Amino acid sequence: MVDLPKKHGRGGQSAQRFGRIRMEMRDRFVKLSCEKAVSCFIENDMPNIAGLVIAGFAEFKTIIAESPSLDIRLKKIIISVVDISYGGDQGFS
Repeated sequence: MVDLPKKHGRGGQSAQRFGRIRMEMRDRFVKLSCEKAVSCFIENDMPNIAGLVIAGFAEFKTIIAESPSLDIRLKKIIISVVDISYGGDQGFS
């Protein structure tokens, strides 16, 4: 689950600061997700899966698929980037 601060409801001089904090948190989450993918799907310097489907809602799936933090060995086996309407178990249905 992604726990990023909302963009709405903040104005004035702090708007830029909140925007910067939000982007930093997003970048940290993307990097952590890519590191987690490597720890789960790379064994003995080889992918332990035949293909990778990246699914999600919003823009995170595309950002992760194109991220320089995602290991090149995993990028080579991306089958598809799929947009889903809901997160969690509902999204898999």
